[in-house]
Amino acid sequence: MRKIPVGKTRYFLVVFILLQLGYILIHLFYNAVILILNPGIENDWIALSLNMGFSETERFVFAFGIIFLFVFYMNMSTKRIRKYIKY
Repeated sequence: MRKIPVGKTRYFLVVFILLQLGYILIHLFYNAVILILNPGIENDWIALSLNMGFSETERFVFAFGIIFLFVFYMNMSTKRIRKYIKY
């Protein structure tokens, strides 16, 4: 984004990235909460944890670990994006 001049294109890219991060955040938390509250529902997280051979306790740890990693990624991405937003 450093090579893109300040203008509509740069602002569009910043908004697009923020929307994508928001969508991923909502999707991730929704599926993690479903995994924790109701492990009987079939979704991608359940299938992945079953293929990896996790027990129910390990599924909880896995879900919280994924949430932690994503929050860490969001923090890094937000710091990077803040550099490109001029007030």
